[in-house]
Amino acid sequence: MRTLLQGLFLTLITLGTPFRAYAINEELAESINHTGMFLYYIMDKSQNTVMSPLAISTSLLMTYMGAKGNTAHQIATGLHLTMSQKEVPSAYLSLANHLTEGGDKVQIGSTMWIDEKSNVLGSYKSLISKEFDGSIHSVNFHKPLIAARSMNEWVYEKSDGKITKFIDPSTLSSSTQMILINSLFLKGSWENPFPTQNTGQQPFLKKDGSSVPCKMMRQSSELYYFENDDSQIVAIPIENINSHLAFVVFLPKKHPEDLYNFYYSQDEKKPEGFISYLQYLKKAYVNVSIPKFIVSQKLNLIPLYRSLGISEALSNKADFSEIDGTKNLMISKAFQQSVLSIDEGGIFATAAASSSFSLKSSRGEDAAQFVANRPFLYAVYDFDTKLLLFLGECQDPSQMEITNVTGGKSS
Repeated sequence: MRTLLQGLFLTLITLGTPFRAYAINEELAESINHTGMFLYYIMDKSQNTVMSPLAISTSLLMTYMGAKGNTAHQIATGLHLTMSQKEVPSAYLSLANHLTEGGDKVQIGSTMWIDEKSNVLGSYKSLISKEFDGSIHSVNFHKPLIAARSMNEWVYEKSDGKITKFIDPSTLSSSTQMILINSLFLKGSWENPFPTQNTGQQPFLKKDGSSVPCKMMRQSSELYYFENDDSQIVAIPIENINSHLAFVVFLPKKHPEDLYNFYYSQDEKKPEGFISYLQYLKKAYVNVSIPKFIVSQKLNLIPLYRSLGISEALSNKADFSEIDGTKNLMISKAFQQSVLSIDEGGIFATAAASSSFSLKSSRGEDAAQFVANRPFLYAVYDFDTKLLLFLGECQDPSQMEITNVTGGKSS
């Protein structure tokens, strides 16, 4: 019987500040962005959504380094990689080190859980440990409750307590040989926090024409802004020591039938797609209003992998011999769970964090008006590496529940 390589991949959220060029190889960032934007295109976006292109690609890169032959070729093609397999670890490590340097506001974690009777090659363990900065643990998958508890404790810690039951013991079996988990956690405060006294109830107009009440945050400050005949774009800087992160909101002036497709198709001939709009951002005084909201979503990544052309890795033809020296492994499960929460202070920021910053009080006669009182696309973007960390849509800020979907468009 074929044994199973289970990949369960975690994504988490909170935040950190923009905007300068950084001397880093951008090839891998471009590949991650391209893959993430395509996957988001095929996702069901009928409700609030959030996903992490970085976390999904990191998960696949970890499995890619253990693949050979056509299995490796399909993963590389699906990830739009323009570099060789040998070049990937150093490129990834450079990217990860830049994002996490200078403090704990951006945290990237990787871990490998191996069945105590499995024989994983020392070379692959070393790769996960050194190049992905991953921890390695031995568990007994024949005791699923104990194994799941250990992994969920790791996830709980890495997610700052936001994700409690990522791994269901029922998904583990005697055929489970190994589980890879990676986490991305961002926590920070706005460079200019929203004054809490400015937050008030306001109608939010949904796609179907109905409206729901939401708590709208407001501030007037110098932000990065772009406007044309079709839409408005504002980037709200996040305070961090070295990384130049921003929460970017894309707001169409009209109500397109498909919000993401409106932006994705604007520049579909270029791999970077709507990200190319960010080059036009300039400092401007903006009166900005955006809703407080929380989005939590768990994705089954298997259908998305298939859409990328990654099929052999999910079948009996899989070749992951660089992991254990055999061709007995295949990917059987893959998930991503993402959580994003914004308030006046930041993303997963406490009230104490927002008190560290001062606000610009003058309004300015020629300030741009940016009111996100209707569905909008958002991204968490690093302007140093030109990397897309998170991508999502706010369709209804009054929805707070976790959404579980299969990953593909609904039929």
